[in-house]
Amino acid sequence: MKNYNVTQIKPLLDSAKTALIVVPQISVDSIGAALGLALALKRKNIDTKVYSPQKTDQNYSKLAGLELLTEAASASNDLVVTLDYPLDQIDQVSYNDDGGKLNLVVKTKPNSPKVDNNSVSINNQSNVADVCFMFGDESSLGVGTTITQKGNWVLSLRSTLTKPGPKLL
Repeated sequence: MKNYNVTQIKPLLDSAKTALIVVPQISVDSIGAALGLALALKRKNIDTKVYSPQKTDQNYSKLAGLELLTEAASASNDLVVTLDYPLDQIDQVSYNDDGGKLNLVVKTKPNSPKVDNNSVSINNQSNVADVCFMFGDESSLGVGTTITQKGNWVLSLRSTLTKPGPKLL
């Protein structure tokens, strides 16, 4: 049995804004552990979801954090434009169509500081999450699943992930 040093996981969590916890085979213990981790990550302001292809029933109704369960683990293709600028200095955010090109327009309040180009960051949200946890054997997710193809994955001892691509810890 190999023991992983928590110092490998901590930097991922320190920089993470999103997390996904996958539970391929549900049990009260696995869902409880996943929800416990999810709630702890939420307290660190990490947007966290727990995915399981199986549905929970009334036996799980007393577990805290059930609202974090999601029915879809697929990555979105969202584009996020982040502006490092005081929100209280922004007057309005809108968009317009410039000949088939999207323009995002951020209007600042009068006498507010100029928005610097270096304060804008663009992030393609096609990854599942910044950090992902697999609680169990991912083969239960099915042959066609591509969830583990991208991202940084922290695997439980029972996981047998063999697909190439993701960074495994």
